[in-house]
Amino acid sequence: MPNTSEVSIDIAAGAAKVFEALTNSSALEQWFAEHADVDREANRFDFWGRNTYGNPSREDGRGRILEWTDGAELSFESRVRGIACVTRLFVVPTPGGSRVTTQQEYQPEDGNDLNLDGAWCLLLQNLRSWVETGKVVWRPDYSKVPRGELRFAVDAQASSATVFNALIDPAQLSRWMMAESPTVAPEIGGTYDLGWPEGDGRPLKILDIAQDSRLVYSWDDAKATGTVVTWELDGSRGATRITLVHSGFDESHPLDDYYGGWADFLLRLVGLCEQGPRWTAPAWSAIRTATEPRQ
Repeated sequence: MPNTSEVSIDIAAGAAKVFEALTNSSALEQWFAEHADVDREANRFDFWGRNTYGNPSREDGRGRILEWTDGAELSFESRVRGIACVTRLFVVPTPGGSRVTTQQEYQPEDGNDLNLDGAWCLLLQNLRSWVETGKVVWRPDYSKVPRGELRFAVDAQASSATVFNALIDPAQLSRWMMAESPTVAPEIGGTYDLGWPEGDGRPLKILDIAQDSRLVYSWDDAKATGTVVTWELDGSRGATRITLVHSGFDESHPLDDYYGGWADFLLRLVGLCEQGPRWTAPAWSAIRTATEPRQ
């Protein structure tokens, strides 16, 4: 049974504009991949470089178009970290613009699994930002994923109080961090429980906390135990520099999936804090042949 995943997002733009961003090589290089080469007549859908999950070379990034219906559907096959994968993209008009849904299907090889749902949550947020505003919040660089520790820094046009509240308020956590009935006791030693299944980053405990500026909690999952997540907020004139550090990994532990997962969450956090009630999260579902942590 192949692994499958599906991610969708709502975009405030018409289907034609969204489909153009999905199929035009120059547009794809703004939000999707460092390099793209799309040719419908040649059935070519190539993408490669440091902004692509797995950091494929030009040769490894070759893809073949399977289906193309203007303004509505694109399907292609490619290899992701050496695994054959079929990607289907659907664009459906909605009253507020369009909904984009991507479906991934692949068969894990020799225990090598992929975090395509997390990668596409990140990509679709960048697609939405590019189509709606002409810019993206942050692009991953898979050529520079470190060992031992992950560190991110992004800016949000929101106060540090707004960002801090999103980190500790259960109602806000449910919106951006896919938390399921979260529980937070905002004090040192207090519970920080996202409600995820055991092994997916649960249970967690607050190690340090300072109002509107700092939150530190333990992190344990099926891939790594005894790690620590630190949020630092530096607010000024209504904007906030958000620094996220996930530390304590063994130097031999590959961090590509954590890198993509935390990048996805950061974009969610920035979107929620800047847009408030009108922000909507990407929606995803996944069926795997084996249990796999969501990070």
